[in-house]
Amino acid sequence: MASFCSRALASVLALAGPSLADLTFRSSDIVAPILNINSLNRNGLDEAPYIFLGTVYGQMRAGPMILDARDFSLVYADQHYDNSYCSNVQMFNGSRHLVFWEGVHNRGHANGYGLVYDENYNLVFNVTAQGLGGSLADMHEVQLTSSGTIIFSAYWTIPYDCTIMGGQADAMLMDSGFQETDDGNYLISSRHTSTIALIDGTNGHPIWILGGRRNQFRDLSGGRATNFGWQHDARFYKNQSHITMFDNHGEHTGYCDGPCRSRGLHLAINTTDMTVRVVHEYYHPSGIDSGAMGGMQTLESGNVIVGWGYTPSFVEYAPNGTVVMSVQRGKLGEGFQADMFAYRAHKGKWTGRPSWLPSAAVDAPHRTTENATVYLSWNGATDIASWAVTHYRYMGAAALDKNGAIMGSTFVVDMQNGQPVLMPSSIASVWPEPLGPTSTKFYPRQSKPRDHQQQSRDQQEPTVLHVDPLIHQ
Repeated sequence: MASFCSRALASVLALAGPSLADLTFRSSDIVAPILNINSLNRNGLDEAPYIFLGTVYGQMRAGPMILDARDFSLVYADQHYDNSYCSNVQMFNGSRHLVFWEGVHNRGHANGYGLVYDENYNLVFNVTAQGLGGSLADMHEVQLTSSGTIIFSAYWTIPYDCTIMGGQADAMLMDSGFQETDDGNYLISSRHTSTIALIDGTNGHPIWILGGRRNQFRDLSGGRATNFGWQHDARFYKNQSHITMFDNHGEHTGYCDGPCRSRGLHLAINTTDMTVRVVHEYYHPSGIDSGAMGGMQTLESGNVIVGWGYTPSFVEYAPNGTVVMSVQRGKLGEGFQADMFAYRAHKGKWTGRPSWLPSAAVDAPHRTTENATVYLSWNGATDIASWAVTHYRYMGAAALDKNGAIMGSTFVVDMQNGQPVLMPSSIASVWPEPLGPTSTKFYPRQSKPRDHQQQSRDQQEPTVLHVDPLIHQ
């Protein structure tokens, strides 16, 4: 057993390399996104430990994803949905919740549900629109409020006389919804009219209008503060004296044919003097515009993370605009690519405590521990510091926190055939050193081992322990 432990640990450290998230795992059927890291300055990153994406990825099913913000390994994924958008962490009743939208997507709008999960990944709320002729919640917004309500956008059609616009008298008009602020008013973004407006929550009248033909603000930045268009994700910042947004600035997606126009945009507004100025503009480092989707989040450090929508990329910038991280998840400059985009990317804190057990898989070519490989993962768990593995014929593993306490254990796996035995291993205590054929061993977090399942078996040590990057250790 001592030989098994020492060789397994040595092999784990040897296999840990600079590669990023793998595509598949032996211990799970989840598929991870393959990301291309174009630039990364870890010293300049915001300290938020996780990246949240709600997206479709190629041919696999959609769902919320949580990535480790330091190495981009997959921490959590729930890929049981047709479409998923706006995955992020929000506070409710003093604790963090994972919030996202899922449903059926049409170009530009959708019908679905806003889902809210707690840190145990239990569903707390499933909400949608009512009384709108069958229209459900749209994918553009799912926002928890301090008063315990949820605001989401919605689209529905109403009969309307469109002759003034050259249409028919009995045409159908599509209407939509908005975001709530603490004082009961509503900040709305209308990309087809290139305007952002604050709407009085009591009477529905505009308090002020920024941008577009009815702009009420004096632009102190030579027109750059009010010429936004086709924008997404308008947010108040700094007690409603600032606004951030993703300014698509048109419908072109691809490499810029002149000066780039799409940008993350930070504005300072003065509603007494009715002035607005540009605080900062954030352009894509590869010189690319994005004609749809997109979002911008200002982080605690002052850094900004921008999701580039139809340009399948997310980028983090320092407060001075320096790029500290540039990631792509599809081809850049190719125009719209179905199921390959980055509508919004968020960073934040999260503590995942799954209600399900860790997962284990075994390759035992000789039906013994000789040349056997053990794969471990725990989808959604964030506080694993090490693993303890027991075996002789039957193998089990326990996930340990940084203090060595057991967080959860896998099912038992038969080393002769690699199949799980339908009983939990129920490991109740762990010894730090080998004690015989059923002893255990700590595997400390010194690096991020990967699931190199394509490696030739004759190049491996006699026994190898693999921690699938699905779990954050």
